[in-house]
Amino acid sequence: MIRSIRRLLRNIQSSYEKQVLFSLILFSLIILVWTMLFYYIHNQYEDTSITPLEALIFVAETVTTTGYGELLPFSHDYLWIFVLVMMISGVVMFLMLINLFITPVIQNKVHPVPPASLTYPCAGHVVIFGYNPVILEVLEHIHCLGVDIVLIEEDKTKALMETASLPRLVQVIYGRFDEEKTWNSARVSECRYILFCLEDWISAEVILGLSKKTDARIIVITSGHEADQLLPLCGADILVHSRDIVGTLTARHALLATEPDTLEKNPLMQEILHETSSAFGSCRFVRIPVIPGSIAEGRTISSLRFEEDYQFRLIYLLKRGEIILSPPGDMIIDRSMVLFFIGPGAGLFRLISGAFLARAGDENNAIVAGFGDMGSVITRDLQKFGISCISID
Repeated sequence: MIRSIRRLLRNIQSSYEKQVLFSLILFSLIILVWTMLFYYIHNQYEDTSITPLEALIFVAETVTTTGYGELLPFSHDYLWIFVLVMMISGVVMFLMLINLFITPVIQNKVHPVPPASLTYPCAGHVVIFGYNPVILEVLEHIHCLGVDIVLIEEDKTKALMETASLPRLVQVIYGRFDEEKTWNSARVSECRYILFCLEDWISAEVILGLSKKTDARIIVITSGHEADQLLPLCGADILVHSRDIVGTLTARHALLATEPDTLEKNPLMQEILHETSSAFGSCRFVRIPVIPGSIAEGRTISSLRFEEDYQFRLIYLLKRGEIILSPPGDMIIDRSMVLFFIGPGAGLFRLISGAFLARAGDENNAIVAGFGDMGSVITRDLQKFGISCISID
């Protein structure tokens, strides 16, 4: 019984809407109880009788401190004491309601607080624990697929920044990763996928408790191979190694010749899809921006023969923020466009080198400083994309 009450209270505390509903129900029940007691006591000790409606009006006026009607004065001390208790309870409830309704508004104006619950309900969504530049690319591509995203962040400053910078892309929830209240706020029981981008030991600790409350597939971006056995035992379904992601990202950055400050904005989702999505199989969902000096710049879509020569199908493109589905073949490609393809992962380098590479005629070389764990992975991925590497250690 006590556990059920505690569970109910935790459930109420997990949602602002539930707190408001609970307070209004409690307020109504108190008025109903006061009405019944006042009706009984008044008719018991006073000479004149009153109706239940008159008792309700008197209690409502007393509790809200708006008046006392025509029933005063009373001839018995019990009624005076009872009315005094009603007045005190009314003031207390009024202060509670002010705190519940007005304090969050004032607090958000004076000192912004990140949201602790969803701004709108969703189901079949993706819940992400932790945020970093790797997750940013994942967020953009999941959003392109029309899936709702919920990002959980336990650092207050980061949560405020993410709420301001990603208002249309994702719902941000501020709360501890390992608290059931946070999980309930993110509706993990109704989501489709859960993605972890935390330290391995934190991910393992959270997954142990979380896996019992959801049927969603749990994907973990892990930082090392030491947790390959631990995380699946805790409940992780899929592991993606961050070093492999960084290597692939670095290789594509070098291949597309983009500026260093846009490194985190380069295509990454195709690697995640390749590792985790059974729907795409061996294919990849690829986003390729048209950079200055690209072979494709100034040419029509049909002249590049994406399907015939590279087996990549152009699904849609973005042109100055406008989405164009199945663009016509006579459309001229310019540097304001970002093209989205689906095709075989093995042919990605051939597509980029044949249709998008900016350094036509130049030799693709790279110098990698260091040949440790990260350097070897980056060298491997650069060579996989056809870039000749010299490693210095």
